[in-house]
Amino acid sequence: ANKILAGRPENEDALYAVASYSLSSAPGQSLTAANRLIAAMGKKKKPEGMSDSDWERRKTAMLGAGYTFAGVVQGSQNRYADADRNLKAALPLIAGNSTMLSYAYYYLGVSNYQMGKLTADKSKMMTGVQYTDRAVATAGPMQGQASSNSAIMKREMATPGR
Repeated sequence: ANKILAGRPENEDALYAVASYSLSSAPGQSLTAANRLIAAMGKKKKPEGMSDSDWERRKTAMLGAGYTFAGVVQGSQNRYADADRNLKAALPLIAGNSTMLSYAYYYLGVSNYQMGKLTADKSKMMTGVQYTDRAVATAGPMQGQASSNSAIMKREMATPGR
């Protein structure tokens, strides 16, 4: 994929591959590729010979993936406001993709809860709990961790002085 990008830096398939496959091993590279994917799909024109509906489906899938990958990296780097922005942009684009929704809801939960804790905003913390509970209810890779987080968040919120 990196060889393709050397000659065609806006190739969405190569950008998707780099963003996806380097999520855990090279998060900086993943974030760069995800941001480039979002930018490339935002200005890319429908390829000749592709139907409007096929193009919209592809564009939606690629943008959704780009926003999700970016938000996941930012959430794992404690860049909560950036993660929140990107993952909220991803949600309408990834509807029906339970794997991506699992990650999006999980990191939206963590990000909103932590931003609420940092600013002593209980309503923001509660929003984090709600997103986390959505991650619990969504079949996917983050379901188990979300379940643990939900219990911890609710216990913390029930503790006086929090």
